Amino acid sequence: MQRQMLEWFQHFLPDFSVQHWSSRMYPTQQGRFADFTYTDHQGYMGAALQGAGVSMMPYWGRGTTYHIEVKSTQGECNSASMFFSPNQIDMVGVVSAVSAPR
Repeated sequence: MQRQMLEWFQHFLPDFSVQHWSSRMYPTQQGRFADFTYTDHQGYMGAALQGAGVSMMPYWGRGTTYHIEVKSTQGECNSASMFFSPNQIDMVGVVSAVSAPR
């Protein structure tokens, strides 16, 4: 699944490369908590999210770093549960506390 997502990101984000693959399958410093780590220097991710109907926060813009976790299910999307490790849950709290505008 991560390989497919890498190919999808490369198709839609011109500056996305294998260097953004930060999972244990392709270890980097960020690999402790995200499958992909991408800093949106050119605004490509922001534009893609807006195009998909995601409501953007005013402080999301060029330079925002996205930590993307790939999850999959064998069942229906609406009825499937997902697993998050304690480390991933802790990281959400840390990033949210650090990233929130003051």
